[in-house]
Amino acid sequence: MPQMAPIMWTPMLMSMTMLTMILMSNTFFSTKVIMKKKMKNNKKKNNLNKWKW
Repeated sequence: MPQMAPIMWTPMLMSMTMLTMILMSNTFFSTKVIMKKKMKNNKKKNNLNKWKW
């Protein structure tokens, strides 16, 4: 059984990492879009906030 465990776990780990990567990329993209929209709305505020990051 211990020898079988890694074979069973590797695909699960791979799928989990893939899911997390996809979720991370999606959230990053959405935040980027939101930031772009905010930039267009108020450039003066954005310039001030840029240094806080």
